[in-house]
Amino acid sequence: MVQSLLLAKILVSLLVCFLTLAVFRGPFEDLAIKALTLDFWNAWKTLIYLSVYVMGLSRGVLVDELERFTRFARTKKDRSDDMSRDEWILEVTKTVIESLKAIALMLLLFLAVASIILLIRMKFSV
Repeated sequence: MVQSLLLAKILVSLLVCFLTLAVFRGPFEDLAIKALTLDFWNAWKTLIYLSVYVMGLSRGVLVDELERFTRFARTKKDRSDDMSRDEWILEVTKTVIESLKAIALMLLLFLAVASIILLIRMKFSV
């Protein structure tokens, strides 16, 4: 059961990261190219995208949360190891929400930094 849940959480987190990047890639790159030089953006683009996946996975797949299922299964020998459908839905929903929260925070920080850089560049170019 825990292995299935872990695999499901990893796959859902990866899907959320992929979809988030697919939706926001255009506006994100437009702002980054305006704020930074194209060469600088190309150098950092892979690192930014990697950090989206790392943040999304690290918050979406909380290993500490999965430990409670193993502890619960050890203490309740008479209960089935299978999770109910409702428990699966709750865990997958928590995975999506935690992944999106982490990605949104990271992108918000990048947006703030890129906006400050853009304002500084605009001030000195005039």
